[in-house]
Amino acid sequence: MSFVPARWQPRAWAVRLALLASMGSACAPDPAPSDDGVVQTAHLRITTTTGNPICAGTPILLERELQRIAAAMELPLWPEDDELDVRFGRDAVAEVCTSWDPDDILGCVGSDDDGAVAAAVEVASIASHELVHAVRLRNEIWSTVMLEEGLAEILSGSDGFPYSARYPHGDPFYGPVELLQIPREDFAPYYVHAASFVSWLWETEGRASLMAYVNDPAFDGAESATPLFEQHFGLPLPDAEQVLAVDERPDAIWGAPCIPEHTYSLADGPVELSGDFDCSEPSVYGAASWMSLWPMCLEVPQTMRVRISFEADHGRFQVFSREACDAGPVGVEAYRPKLMQAGDVLEEDIAGCRHRMLLHSSEPGFPTTPYTIRIEEIDG
Repeated sequence: MSFVPARWQPRAWAVRLALLASMGSACAPDPAPSDDGVVQTAHLRITTTTGNPICAGTPILLERELQRIAAAMELPLWPEDDELDVRFGRDAVAEVCTSWDPDDILGCVGSDDDGAVAAAVEVASIASHELVHAVRLRNEIWSTVMLEEGLAEILSGSDGFPYSARYPHGDPFYGPVELLQIPREDFAPYYVHAASFVSWLWETEGRASLMAYVNDPAFDGAESATPLFEQHFGLPLPDAEQVLAVDERPDAIWGAPCIPEHTYSLADGPVELSGDFDCSEPSVYGAASWMSLWPMCLEVPQTMRVRISFEADHGRFQVFSREACDAGPVGVEAYRPKLMQAGDVLEEDIAGCRHRMLLHSSEPGFPTTPYTIRIEEIDG
């Protein structure tokens, strides 16, 4: 087997999945797995090495992500009768990513006798990151580790679960000149720095110019990145690094943090969400350890005390990752993530901001459970 760089476990990472509209019939996946547990879409063959099923939303999500990623990179997809093999679970990563300790990585793209194979421990943003590598490998395109990993990071962010690229703003940082000298096997700690540079280049030069650079067939190892950069952008790479170092633009967010139709507000009174948490429904994704509902958001008009109740047979509910906001002088509790198990009732202060919400479960076999979530203001 041959491999491209993996998605590494030691880095800080957050689950970031796209909230996707329903897909048109032209690219709709098969609604259920075949007898051998395989789920196929127009371009993907999805399997899992866990004892859990592949939830109905998973092929919808992955096919849509694949098409979004390919369009952004201006690269064609492969024929529909030549699906990419996508495997989920820790065992899948151990089988495919044999160049690394499977406990140290979250996914990779490898190849076998049948072609490229993508493996990931979970669906989430990990699969999207690996799909970026897979599309580029299928098109026989490769630039440098720095550019490839930076591109995969920012393109793994999509609506509902965004990726935040942070810029140096005058602070010490690892710039592209230094990153180009780091070999593949040592690159794991530097993904965030690679993403920062690629994000900045996209924002300053535009998507088309960035893609013309990273897709240039003249790339021949890291040593070619610097002269090709000057050819494409008319500026030496060290000079561009100095511009990035002091650029005052705000950090970039790739993907909308919240989607209107899945955003709820306490300004309208108590929020109550209920239904069946059912892996066979297209509103639920998962193929390894977790099944999840599409991400949601909660708008809190001002800092208040709330009661949150979560009724279900199993699962976890979280209110977390608030967006940057100024809620005034409030205590630590108001900003603290709200983490609840099925059956819990929580009374805490919550900051007057917009928050993200996630419902997921690791119950073996992903059994269906009815659920009710209620969030209401109470007297402090």
